[in-house]
Amino acid sequence: MSFQSFEISFKVQAITNLNQYVRIVGNIEELGHWDPIKGHQLVTNMNDYPIWSSPAPIKLPKGSIVLTKLFI
Repeated sequence: MSFQSFEISFKVQAITNLNQYVRIVGNIEELGHWDPIKGHQLVTNMNDYPIWSSPAPIKLPKGSIVLTKLFI
């Protein structure tokens, strides 16, 4: 069996203020091509905070080179 893609999820610890959110941005389309508005928004809740996680995995082509930054 040959896999043509893989899935990636993010989990980070980030201290934020009320009404702030966390996004992962990167060099690929799925992460917004470095545009924070188009990045992968992470989620948290009262029980998990300050841990922010991907709401769902991102599917990427096999062999992708992914560079990322965290934005609050």
